[in-house]
Amino acid sequence: MSQYFYPFEAENPTSRSYYEDEEEQTTLEQYQEESMWSSPVFRLSPLMKQAPKLSAELLLIGLPGSGALFLNAIFPQKMLVGLLLMPDASSSGNPFSSDMARPGTAVYREKSNPNILVAMCWNAVAPERAVSWAQCLSQNVDARRIVILDSLSASRYRPAEYETDQVSPPWLRQLSTTGSAKVDSIPTLEAPNMLTGMGAALLNKMEMKQHTATYCYSSLLEQAHGKDLASQESLVAYEPILKSFDIKCETSSKKYTSALNAYFTHFKDQFRTDKSIYL
Repeated sequence: MSQYFYPFEAENPTSRSYYEDEEEQTTLEQYQEESMWSSPVFRLSPLMKQAPKLSAELLLIGLPGSGALFLNAIFPQKMLVGLLLMPDASSSGNPFSSDMARPGTAVYREKSNPNILVAMCWNAVAPERAVSWAQCLSQNVDARRIVILDSLSASRYRPAEYETDQVSPPWLRQLSTTGSAKVDSIPTLEAPNMLTGMGAALLNKMEMKQHTATYCYSSLLEQAHGKDLASQESLVAYEPILKSFDIKCETSSKKYTSALNAYFTHFKDQFRTDKSIYL
């Protein structure tokens, strides 16, 4: 195989056996095939016209835990427009044919207000892939204002000095990118607590892009028998955000109960509430 030292080529390349060259070629092909499927992909719905990216005035992103459940409950009328799939996500069947628990992150356009895009992710992305997930989403979906609905584990939260030793839902904290206008009085997430995972990756990505209207709100999950669970109270915590961004939709305990029941019913055989499914 010839030795290349750009921009020069060795005059007398070293000789190699046929088997060594064949083995190297096979390794290269395997690497190229693996690389092809090692990054997230974004697919537009077959009903959508091809466009460089989806865009809207407001993008709401519900992450695994309470975030996706809250958006699912308050936006029953929506049209699927795109789907972000992570490597190793289930590819069987038509991913555009079902609703709750689609593989990846589903992006919808709100029917009563086309200026709102709603993204929901039911399965947690592994921490080492969160950056590539955020990169893919930011490349394919754009909005003037971005609101991320995340969740925090009650067992990992360290109360601030002014709080009691025990905090419980409904409870909400927020972080935003530099330059984002103050839109409400929801407290900032106190140190030494840190945002991690998908929410942190997307917030950091928007910070790097100098997007000055990205907000991440974290609701506290309910703790029961050592497990972190979404509950009505953890969903109720998000309600002030609707007023902050002038989102007109109906909220009710009945809607929350219905969403929670559907969620736990759907995942009863394949989901353990104390362990996320990583894609």
